[in-house]
Amino acid sequence: MRTMVRWLAFGMLSLLLLPNSGLAVVATDLPAAEKLLEEADVAVHGVVARVESRWADGTIETAATVTVTQTLKGAAEPTVEFTYLGGTVGDLELRSAAVPVLQREDEIVVFLRRNAQGRLVLIDGTLGIYRVIRHGAIP
Repeated sequence: MRTMVRWLAFGMLSLLLLPNSGLAVVATDLPAAEKLLEEADVAVHGVVARVESRWADGTIETAATVTVTQTLKGAAEPTVEFTYLGGTVGDLELRSAAVPVLQREDEIVVFLRRNAQGRLVLIDGTLGIYRVIRHGAIP
């Protein structure tokens, strides 16, 4: 199992770092990627299609919908929705250094787990998201 996870992590990072692919990932720590793949129920590469913040259980959460380009682990539909703590509702904003700020059209690799209610949630705040930057693009 450990060898399979290592190959999945290596393959995921290799895919995103192929010299002719025009892609680069901001962070490429193989042990961290292995750990995230082990913990994840679903891992996908895709483009953010929708971001919506809302009130949930007395706090602000954000729901992001990603159009899946490639499924790296688990079973994923053509789109995947996940939630994370933080966002903006009206004049109120909840943010921390560990909370990502996603926008439509962001290209990401995301590591998700199912919570007790069966909803997909982001693993470890910003550690569960790798932003994909196109070579030559200004981030």
